Amino acid sequence: MLKTLKRLDFGFITRRCHLTGVAIALMLGLGSASVGAEDWVYTVRANDTLWHLCLKYTTQKGCWQKIGPYNGVDYPRSLAPGTRIRFPVAWLKAQPIGVELIYVAGEVRVRETSEGDQTTRIAALGDTLSMGNEIETGADSSASLRFADGAVMVLEENSHIQLDSLSQHGNTGMVDSRINLLRGAAKTKVPKREPRSQFRVSTPSAVAAVRGTDFRVSANGNDGAASMLGEVYEGNVDVDNSAADAVMVARGYGIKAEKGQPLMQPTALLPAPEWRDLNPSQALPITLTWHPLAGAQGYKISILEYSEEEKVIGSGSTTDNELTLPITENGCYKVRLSARDKLGLQGMPAQQNICAALAPSAVTVSANSSKKLTHISWTPAEGAVAYQLEVSRSPSFDKLLRNETVAATELDLAGRLPGKFYVRVRPLAEYQVAGNYSEPVEVKTRDTALIMWVLGSLLTMLLL
Repeated sequence: MLKTLKRLDFGFITRRCHLTGVAIALMLGLGSASVGAEDWVYTVRANDTLWHLCLKYTTQKGCWQKIGPYNGVDYPRSLAPGTRIRFPVAWLKAQPIGVELIYVAGEVRVRETSEGDQTTRIAALGDTLSMGNEIETGADSSASLRFADGAVMVLEENSHIQLDSLSQHGNTGMVDSRINLLRGAAKTKVPKREPRSQFRVSTPSAVAAVRGTDFRVSANGNDGAASMLGEVYEGNVDVDNSAADAVMVARGYGIKAEKGQPLMQPTALLPAPEWRDLNPSQALPITLTWHPLAGAQGYKISILEYSEEEKVIGSGSTTDNELTLPITENGCYKVRLSARDKLGLQGMPAQQNICAALAPSAVTVSANSSKKLTHISWTPAEGAVAYQLEVSRSPSFDKLLRNETVAATELDLAGRLPGKFYVRVRPLAEYQVAGNYSEPVEVKTRDTALIMWVLGSLLTMLLL
């Protein structure tokens, strides 16, 4: 039985989960678009001290003594993980840079901190986000962020990140970016470039270092039982945590990291599913089918805008191998499908570009034949951009005498087609999406010359 995805707003169907800190480090290079910010908000990790933080990130003399009064608190010698500390940007060693919000779908909010006050606003396309800003997506929502080197991070629904550090080191072109993934999941595509810089995404269970890659990370659970799932689609990722040595995860592999537990060995991701009878031009609504994949516990499908950017219109999940997408507007889309294994890892993606349009309704055809031509006309169909006309001796149209595509709603067949033949027309929408054929119309013509020859022959015979 065909399952219809009920939520393609296009609803993200993901687990609601709460996280507290894994770090994923990526090696990449970012450009130098500079933005202003009054404070940088740092989230304390285990074993951090004020002395260490001041020495590492600032040039301010006596910073470790001044930072407590600046935040209005008397910090103890040992800082609790999760503590948020504001540093004036003017104290920092490196120049802050920004991140551009290139896509917003659904409910996306930005949280900003300035002089100790925190404000929340609706995110807007084109926003430049600064250190300390937080971005949160709601249900059935997504957001795409582009870094100065072209790296793009796509936040899935019910996700929450903090831009912990976005800084440029002088004129070297090297950038240090640190992202806290506080809840949900994010897929990041990082281009290979020089000079290499650092990009980190933090969640509670591990640290991964990446050089030029396409990967996804999600965090699940709570403070008592947190885990990270990581999938690598391009490149290599070194995953590390405090409980074990680093493990390299190669393309086509994934890993699950449990908080406080030794790292498991990478496991092969499920291969990309194979589409079944997928036509790149489809009539709306779009129905997708694929061959069942051994070991799959379910499938995730995402619809993206047809562009170079990672702009997710929506996504959903199913345990079947067929899905009807309730897209109602003509257009071209990118469709991405992956299978989910028993660990919850998302497998290698199958991607296809699809153009779709609402099929126009059938037309009604009429035909008039004269001595010199046959005039054929038909009713217009809403949404049609052209019409295909076929002429055949047989009502089955197995062998065609004429096959014409025109923009008008009439056509004269010049020349003579003596005897009986059949005509039918079907409307064509955008992307060559065809409507149904009209009912065949039978056309009869008389060969006048032949009739006159026969009559003349009979008259001659009678006179002899």
